[in-house]
Amino acid sequence: RERRKIFDLYIDSFSFDDIDSIKKGDFIVTLNMDHLRNARKSVDFAEDLKKADWIIADGISIVCLARILYKGSDFASKIHKIPGIDLANQLISKSKKIAFLGSSQKNIQKLENIFSEKLVFAHHGYFLEAQEEKIIEEIKNSDADLLLVGMGCPKQETFLARHAKTLATITKIGVGGAFDIWS
Repeated sequence: RERRKIFDLYIDSFSFDDIDSIKKGDFIVTLNMDHLRNARKSVDFAEDLKKADWIIADGISIVCLARILYKGSDFASKIHKIPGIDLANQLISKSKKIAFLGSSQKNIQKLENIFSEKLVFAHHGYFLEAQEEKIIEEIKNSDADLLLVGMGCPKQETFLARHAKTLATITKIGVGGAFDIWS
């Protein structure tokens, strides 16, 4: 894999053929223009994104931007649009135990039915700050190998960056509105 700068952030070369390169415990960001915009407005958010093990292009605008910045280099041809929901589906299919955090209680209940065979933890995204540590402990104790967080940008990436070390054995990815689509 190759990682290059895109403004003050980074982007990794990645295609679906590289999915086995994602290791247990990795923190994955699927970068889109919303992330880029938020990172340019907030140094703290940019730093959260830089903590990711993988920063993958989720959106043709990011792909085009990277190809313009690295025009003529081998790297430009290695940047592919990888929709976060498609990557999440691939990761779910490879995982044995999954955890969901985010969206509404109604959607979480639907997801519990859809993913019942693999689901070991599910919680809506409307919790109080005082509840966060308890939720993290429950996720950690769930024995999940994949955590999908659907709380939108920048909240989900900030959450994942803050707890990346605590959840070091769980692969982590922010999935935006994927829970709403799946439910």
